[in-house]
Amino acid sequence: MWQAEPSPTTYKQNAPLFKNTGKGYTLTTASRRKLGFFDLPPEIRLQIYETVNQLTPVVPRQLALGYPDYYPKPYIPRSTSDQATCSSSRRLLSPHRPRGYIPHALLRTCRRLYREARCVPFYENEFVFATWFSTGSSTALAFIRGLKAWQWAAMTYVRLEIPLEDIDGSNKLHLANWEALCEKWAFGLRGLRLTIVHLPNLMMLGSGGGGDAAEKRGASLAAICPAPGVEGSRVNYPWIDAGLKKLEALRRLEVELKTTMLTHNQKLDWCEGLKGMLSRGLQGGKEDVEIACVRAKVN
Repeated sequence: MWQAEPSPTTYKQNAPLFKNTGKGYTLTTASRRKLGFFDLPPEIRLQIYETVNQLTPVVPRQLALGYPDYYPKPYIPRSTSDQATCSSSRRLLSPHRPRGYIPHALLRTCRRLYREARCVPFYENEFVFATWFSTGSSTALAFIRGLKAWQWAAMTYVRLEIPLEDIDGSNKLHLANWEALCEKWAFGLRGLRLTIVHLPNLMMLGSGGGGDAAEKRGASLAAICPAPGVEGSRVNYPWIDAGLKKLEALRRLEVELKTTMLTHNQKLDWCEGLKGMLSRGLQGGKEDVEIACVRAKVN
């Protein structure tokens, strides 16, 4: 039966990719099509973006001549619990996350690459907001206000240092900033390393307060420390109900309490009580937040 001769296009599509030259196999002309970057599987392209992000760390710039700069120091936490309390039996968050960026020259290559790579730094980096001329929560909120919505919504890992006064309700403005911060991170933040600083002795020296000031600050510390197994009033913990509970994507929370007002066991009880407050009222299907009480040595 007569058949039409295949077209050149069909022949090229069905042509063998290799030919035997007698000394080995070589690529045929039909298989020598140039492979582009987007011919790679998306998983490999993502690994390339992540490698670029790791190899281009952010270099802090001096704000002004003579103005002191803040350089985040290595922060290596370890669990303070010897038992399985505070969910600390699991591995802690990595303290070695990158702080890099994707170069503009790469992002401007084409729209497709820009869409694929633009969120990688926000997914992989750890954003550090420490107390430096202003509280960590104020610094974080100022930073977020300078971002676009897709940028702050993609932030996944954060290390935040805040004084107790930011969340104990004594300053309504600071508490409102904390609530606004948690609202921004509600659906993206998965790992939070939180340091709460409360040094009453130093604060009393600075403010000149005596016994009344110490009693007041002790009361403010107890106001955010729910004891495990105790049903506290919800209104007593606005930084939890209107703050931490908004973080719906949060899966791991590491808390360091820098205070002389609590013993080691009291800090563990504090974390256990916090876990109970966060798990209370969870809707069906939502995962519990793994909470670890840690102490860290800044190298």
